[in-house]
Amino acid sequence: MKGVVLAGGTGSRLSPLTRVTNKHLLPNYDKPMVYYPIQSLVNAGIQEILLVTGRKNASDFLRLLGNGRIWTFCTRLSREAFPSLRKSATILRSNF
Repeated sequence: MKGVVLAGGTGSRLSPLTRVTNKHLLPNYDKPMVYYPIQSLVNAGIQEILLVTGRKNASDFLRLLGNGRIWTFCTRLSREAFPSLRKSATILRSNF
């Protein structure tokens, strides 16, 4: 089974914190917010995860997650190809 995590958006409601980073990379207690949905997918036994994010912060996600081996999952990163993250994710997941 495969999972998809949507980690895009501008984060305008969290400004000024999101001027330099994606909102999903901001800490929530002791971990970046993106860890929580990934951990839920891993706990459910999902081993292939597609992370859809914007082009601006894609390298930050790669630096944080790497290839996913430390969590025993395989990650694929897809940079948002369209202005609408939902539309982009729908198109990208069909190839995943």
